[in-house]
Amino acid sequence: MHENSDFSEIDSHSRNIYRQVIEKIARLSPLNELEVARKVVEMASSSSKESSHHNNPSFVGCYLVDEGRHILEKACRYTPPLFIKWIQALCCSKIRIIAIPVSLLTFAILLAVYAFLETSGITPWIIFLFTALALFSAMDAAFAFFNTVVSWFIPSKQLIGYEYKEGIPQNARTMVVVPTLITSRDYIDEQVRNLEVHYLSNPKGAIHFALITDWVDSPFEQTQDDLDLLHYAQRGIDKLNNRYHRDDIPLFFLLHRRRLYNANEKCWMGWERKRGKLHELNLLLRGDKNTSFYPSNPLLPMDCRFVMTLDSDTRLTPESVTKLVGKLNYPLNHPIFDPHNETVVKDYSILQPRITPSLTTGKTTSILQRFFLPIAALILMFLLFLTLIKIFWEKELLLAKVFTISMHFNRHLKVKLKKILFLVMISWKEDMHALH
Repeated sequence: MHENSDFSEIDSHSRNIYRQVIEKIARLSPLNELEVARKVVEMASSSSKESSHHNNPSFVGCYLVDEGRHILEKACRYTPPLFIKWIQALCCSKIRIIAIPVSLLTFAILLAVYAFLETSGITPWIIFLFTALALFSAMDAAFAFFNTVVSWFIPSKQLIGYEYKEGIPQNARTMVVVPTLITSRDYIDEQVRNLEVHYLSNPKGAIHFALITDWVDSPFEQTQDDLDLLHYAQRGIDKLNNRYHRDDIPLFFLLHRRRLYNANEKCWMGWERKRGKLHELNLLLRGDKNTSFYPSNPLLPMDCRFVMTLDSDTRLTPESVTKLVGKLNYPLNHPIFDPHNETVVKDYSILQPRITPSLTTGKTTSILQRFFLPIAALILMFLLFLTLIKIFWEKELLLAKVFTISMHFNRHLKVKLKKILFLVMISWKEDMHALH
């Protein structure tokens, strides 16, 4: 598969997905894993370019994780057990798989509430009122229970993606943008530093970073103080471009919008605030010059294919942009657009990664944060420990080294746990003292 497909170009997680599919098919068919892999490569290489899917069927993923899966199973004489057939039938039922069981669960919960209230001796109209008020809570509980149970039997779909070891290629040029306001020089310095950190965590390939800014609301269209802040921000971006220079296209941009008068708010402000920033950026990248950007025609790389939006307080993890772009740029994930209905009918045009809260510290944190975030820190340390074990296992190192690291880790964890409990107790006492 390395020689006759894109198997070597996708990331390790995607390769594991392919291997697992081949193992499952081989387990319930007369062919072994090697024969199934050869069959996939043969079908992909012999496929014509005409297909019901808009992507090229020569990708082996089309037969392993996409529409061609049933063709491969039929060619391998795959015979799934009754349970798997039942799961496949449920997945094909679409909305009915959710509507029917959730409705039944909601009705059962409401029936239990009604029966409980009826035994309490309350008048019938009050029973009916409280039962009706419990409708939305019952629906939430039913959805939560259904989603939990379904996740035990039906795994979530995991996207295949390119690895991009050398960074994002030119045909997948990406712009990382941070919508924000220009309020003061200190705030501008903070945002410019954050933009530099974003770059250092994802420094490879055709990736650019930009601040999309507005002035704060004002009774005037612009003032000299506004222009001074804008020029100061532009100097900060210029310093970054001088420090990290690559090719002829700048890495960092400042996209500022002028104020427009809002009759409803009776002031001058940025049009549609954050949503307007992203909408006008999309128009700008598509060649539209009728925007409120100042200047009206900033020199941007016009071949940007993907845009990643960050809040001003969000931090990127290393290579996170590269991984997301690798998945969005994989041909089997390209969105299929219906021009008649003007909707995306298949695959993905937007990805939202998992966002986790930072381990906040200081007096600004609440009692709840001080209690639960240290627990999250313990979980992160435990995951780090499992990752180290995996690394040693894959590298076939001596098990004694794992035990050595385990002992050091446990000793550090014990000290860390004592510190966390002490800090929680101190913060609790401080907050209780402040309340009294």
